Amino acid sequence: MTRLLSIFRIMLVSIGLGLAATASVKAEGVAAGGWDNQEYKISGDWKIVEEDGKRFFVLSDDFRTRNGPDLKIFFSTLPADEVRGNNVVSTSTRLAVLDKNKGGQRYEIPAELSLEDVKSVAIHCEQFSKLWGAGNL
Repeated sequence: MTRLLSIFRIMLVSIGLGLAATASVKAEGVAAGGWDNQEYKISGDWKIVEEDGKRFFVLSDDFRTRNGPDLKIFFSTLPADEVRGNNVVSTSTRLAVLDKNKGGQRYEIPAELSLEDVKSVAIHCEQFSKLWGAGNL
């Protein structure tokens, strides 16, 4: 009976260690939101998560917007309601070219990019200086 209890304890400890290892891989949320200032309809949400020391900007699976010729994602130092097509490039850091206009997407945020002064995220057509939409962090 004592041997059986010892085996049971070892199994519980092993399971516990496995759960602890899994927990360390899970994403920690840094910020999340929607789209407050929209020139074109944008549906779905976004979030910034941290996983294993890296940060990612993630668009939800239900993300959808009108297609455009040169859509890019920017982090702006302005609040969403102050972001415009004519100021987004000068007040922002470009994160990435938008891969597609619908569906879940994930972009790694460079380690050297500080989010301390970032107030909003924007989708912007750089070619025509047209803001698609922005949301507050």
